[in-house]
Amino acid sequence: MKMKSKFNFQDNLKGFTLTELLVTIAIFLIIITAIYSVYNLSQKSYRESESIAEINQNGRVILERIIREIRQSKTIVTELSDSEVGAVDSVEFQNGHDISSVNYIKYFIDDIQNIIYREEVAYYFSVSGDPENPDTYVSWNSIPPPGETLESLTLNGPDAIGEYVVDLDFWGTKNINVRINLEKNSKNLTLKTKVFGRNL
Repeated sequence: MKMKSKFNFQDNLKGFTLTELLVTIAIFLIIITAIYSVYNLSQKSYRESESIAEINQNGRVILERIIREIRQSKTIVTELSDSEVGAVDSVEFQNGHDISSVNYIKYFIDDIQNIIYREEVAYYFSVSGDPENPDTYVSWNSIPPPGETLESLTLNGPDAIGEYVVDLDFWGTKNINVRINLEKNSKNLTLKTKVFGRNL
């Protein structure tokens, strides 16, 4: 006697319904979007921290160089205000590192390119002085003989020493204040210091 099987093979063939398929796709898309958002956020944070680190390093290098040279200077040529209100965006002072001749260092900012430049200059008399001879350089406030004028000459530069600088300020007399504002990728940083001139 044969037993009839109640098992129908076609009854066991089941697939996803349209609703299940749509729910699965929606969940998959949500997971992919979340992963992409987290990745994007981490990349953005990395870029921002990289920008902050770069402008911080750049600012410190600029300040260190300016501070070192002002500290050794014997004379500040630029007339500086006692208060921050009258701050100027460039400074010129006597080079205290080079005692073989009288020359001066100037720091200034290019507001369009956001770059700080350093330049070395010297002064001489128009007739009796020789611009090619360091022995004839005179101080910035020397009074020329009758019929002559005080001329200036660029010895070196201008050389770029830092970028991303949107503002540069100097003020103070004995203690000279230096402030720089830097910006990169909408990230801002302000660094400020005070320099005591040893020979001023």
